Amino acid sequence: MFLPFAVPVLALCLVLAGVGNIFVLSIATLAYGGVPYVVFVFLAWRWMNGKTLRQLTAFGLLSPVIFAPFQVMFMLLLRVSVNGTALWRWLGNPNLRDCFEIVYFVLIFGYGYVSLALLGWGLVEILSRGRLTVAD
Repeated sequence: MFLPFAVPVLALCLVLAGVGNIFVLSIATLAYGGVPYVVFVFLAWRWMNGKTLRQLTAFGLLSPVIFAPFQVMFMLLLRVSVNGTALWRWLGNPNLRDCFEIVYFVLIFGYGYVSLALLGWGLVEILSRGRLTVAD
């Protein structure tokens, strides 16, 4: 669930290694997506208690679609609260259309993360059943 935080952290490591201009991208990624994602993860963890494997799988497959309104509401709230300030200009001064177009990125990257999670889950299942062994 914390995979989306890995991209900004890796970008920050590149900045510390001397690669420029990635710092702004990593901070903007955390600023735009980090806050609504933390709220979403908190609510998801609360909801998951006592759910069946089938319910959890369905939630995982639907999570990018469920998260998209969180992201749009946060962008609209950010637009209303800090519009015209230095912070808003630093974040790129997105217009109202940008607040809704971010859904494309939420769905593309969200389903990328869901695919990675399902792949990892499948590998763990295969390894736990002994079908595939990893040589030391």
